Amino acid sequence: MLTGRRAGPVLALTLAMLTLGGCRWFVPAGSYQKDGLSFDHLRGWTVKKDLQQKDVRTVIVEGPYHALFVISVFGARVDVPLETFAKSMARVRSETTKKKLTVAGLNLGAEGDAMPFLPTERSIAGQNVRGLDQHFIATILKVPIAHTVELFSIERALRTVIVMDQVANRDRLKVEEGFQKIFDTVAIGP
Repeated sequence: MLTGRRAGPVLALTLAMLTLGGCRWFVPAGSYQKDGLSFDHLRGWTVKKDLQQKDVRTVIVEGPYHALFVISVFGARVDVPLETFAKSMARVRSETTKKKLTVAGLNLGAEGDAMPFLPTERSIAGQNVRGLDQHFIATILKVPIAHTVELFSIERALRTVIVMDQVANRDRLKVEEGFQKIFDTVAIGP
């Protein structure tokens, strides 16, 4: 048993180790840079697709807990209202969810009616940006799982850039740091 002078440093060291042990040290896994688009992402986040179609480039990043981050970069001077994009994305998301959850003709789940889009704000690349968020329920094997999707539109290098994040509500706090890292560092060059 430790007593006297030796107990103080040992207790201090133990408390420091417990404190640090409880922290989650996320060191950026790296940077993504391709054709003028760049951002940093944390460990556990992976760029899954980088697609170029006509006047839009879409980069899909997946994170822990099925978190999804999508960056859509539209061609120069292509006008894309955020509300129009959001409604189209919600329709496609619902259809895709149903298709993915249908196996051998058996439907294992779907997305229920989504709530209306509501205004939201977030810091993106050092600026406060207004956007939209929407809450929806995805039911999988009769288990309802609440989700939130956020969408923001920014102008960079004469291009409209729409960034979107989506995750189950129960996991949002666990991945928020990863979302914000990408939001903070996203950059579009010429």
